[in-house]
Amino acid sequence: MMQSTTAPLPTGTPAQSRRLGRIPLDVSIVGVGGTAIGRLAADCGEDVAASILDAAWRRGPRYFDTSPW
Repeated sequence: MMQSTTAPLPTGTPAQSRRLGRIPLDVSIVGVGGTAIGRLAADCGEDVAASILDAAWRRGPRYFDTSPW
């Protein structure tokens, strides 16, 4: 597992968002793809998956793509 060398991040600071198409829904301009976490290519394990999602959340994305494709 890789160790982070960056300073601690502020918790829960949302990334900049934009309107999604014509519907009244704003999503963060940066998203997180979850294919690797979803075990499509390989099993990364629950601890690693939780660490990835936690680090991503702390960096600001609020859009998490859970599609396997």
